[in-house]
Amino acid sequence: MSLAVNTGAFGQSAPEQMRKAQALMASGEQDQAQALLLKIVEQYPLYGPARLQLGRVYVESAEWERAEVHLLAATRLNLPRRFLAWHFLGRVYLAQGDYEKAGDSFREAIALAPEFAPARLFLIEVAEQSEDRWEMLAAYREALEAAPSIPERPELEARMANLTRMMGAHELAECTVRQAIDAKPDDGAFYHLLAVILQDAGRAEEALTACEKAIALGFRAAPVYVTLGDLYHDKMLLSESIAALGRAIELDPEAAESIASFALSSLTTDDYHALRELLRKHIETHPDNANTLYSLAVMHLREGELGESEALFVRVEKLVPRRAQVHYNLALIYSRQGREADARIAMNRFRELKAEEDEEWETQNRIHARRIAAREAPSPDDAIRIYSTLAKEGVAAVDDLIALGKLSLETERNDQALIWFREALEREPYNKQGLEGLAHAAKALEQSDLLLQCQKHLELLENPCHK
Repeated sequence: MSLAVNTGAFGQSAPEQMRKAQALMASGEQDQAQALLLKIVEQYPLYGPARLQLGRVYVESAEWERAEVHLLAATRLNLPRRFLAWHFLGRVYLAQGDYEKAGDSFREAIALAPEFAPARLFLIEVAEQSEDRWEMLAAYREALEAAPSIPERPELEARMANLTRMMGAHELAECTVRQAIDAKPDDGAFYHLLAVILQDAGRAEEALTACEKAIALGFRAAPVYVTLGDLYHDKMLLSESIAALGRAIELDPEAAESIASFALSSLTTDDYHALRELLRKHIETHPDNANTLYSLAVMHLREGELGESEALFVRVEKLVPRRAQVHYNLALIYSRQGREADARIAMNRFRELKAEEDEEWETQNRIHARRIAAREAPSPDDAIRIYSTLAKEGVAAVDDLIALGKLSLETERNDQALIWFREALEREPYNKQGLEGLAHAAKALEQSDLLLQCQKHLELLENPCHK
């Protein structure tokens, strides 16, 4: 840049004025600093540091359009720290809801400065806005692998663990949250997340231990008591379960959604009255929760409070009109009240719905028997015929579709295998067996793009604890 460009009307060069602007900002003179920065870019429109600093000022004051003008200009100039211009430009686009441009900008920043962790953190935020779990998982894994010493690492690991839990990748979720615990062993929230992951994976005893550890470490939020209540209930420790859920409601009346799931099985507990009070509190905040209403209705009926019970059952009937047992209980109430005509109507409705339930139960039994026959079939062709019939009837489970895909690969029906694995993944997009099967089918059919996509997704689900 020539002397004519670098020297202003008063003999001060752009760098000299820039230092003055920075001194003003350091002393809190934001308005004067901003005015001087505007003067610099007016005199020297190609002076990158002023463009970058002015863009940052506008980002901090949420003046997104003005920030974009200066940051775009800065990205086109030969700045020593040009990655910052891309980073702040990404923040502009993120605030404006343009997630594609935001992602591109953060990736430009990362390409220029791979060790710059803030851009990776914002790239995770962009991925979260997209609601594409594959993108989110990729962003987490890239950030954790590229910046192993990032201060936010344990929190990122916990967030990734929760994401993979929701994707059904429980082993990866457990591995990741245990890494967070290794870094911050006194964080009870991490132990609660571990408890939820273990609970989802069907490992109740280990989950209970982790949950109790979370509370012992001082994590006393409502969700941990909801989890604890569920785990105690699974062990039929009903008094402990009720106490835990009662504590959850004290902390947050909105928290205990799972109360009614065990209420009926708890009617014989010594803490009957405590349970009834718990359900009453729950219904105050969840007036349309059919399970809680039903539980309270049964309790009132048990104590001979027919009017209160009827009112609650009628509310349940409006919410779930095809719940057979509701009509049976209403028939019982009407009979005790001497309302024989109403009792007959309710009992007839109960019988109709019960007959439908019995038929559905028989249908599911027949489907299960056919599924067993497919597993025990003497040849792949016989198994394929049975599974295919289930699929055509629309009653095949995801495991059936995956088995059908594997059998199709085994018998070199690769086109059919592709169809069955795709159908399985439409229902469970993160099913590892489905992805592996689809990858094999894609390879057999020489569909390289599909194969690459499957391999990428399988790599994202790879568990580092098994390496």
